[in-house]
Amino acid sequence: MNEVILSRNVIVISAEKMKSKKPSVKKMTKLARATIEAAISKRTGSTNFIFVDDKGEPYSENRVSVAFGRACKAAKIKDLRFHDLKHDFATLLAESDVESFKRQHLLDHSDPRMSGKYTHWSPSMLNAIVAIEGKGIGTILSQEGNTEEGQPT
Repeated sequence: MNEVILSRNVIVISAEKMKSKKPSVKKMTKLARATIEAAISKRTGSTNFIFVDDKGEPYSENRVSVAFGRACKAAKIKDLRFHDLKHDFATLLAESDVESFKRQHLLDHSDPRMSGKYTHWSPSMLNAIVAIEGKGIGTILSQEGNTEEGQPT
């Protein structure tokens, strides 16, 4: 069973829900915590589930999937699967210069090559060239095409 531990500000995902069969602990963002606290405050009856329907029953995977589809349709977004959000997360981490080791663990991948498959190139990643300019191989890259005497070409 998954567990939210507000005192530690984490969500624990049970081993049986994980592909690796190992539990995963995720730190909550402020928005995630606020969303969870709001859902808890709206619950009626006694239940250990956070997101429940009007009868206090937990949402099924199918119901979440249908709701996601409706939200995409309302936003006029085509061909987006819930799983695609993981790819988006991986790419946003890379664009934010989160190092590959941290991305691997945030994505719960045991192999860094898998994290690479989830990360997609975007034009904003070109900013990485600016970050290495004048450093090591960056010096050579920034001088490419310079035809002045004594300079690399």
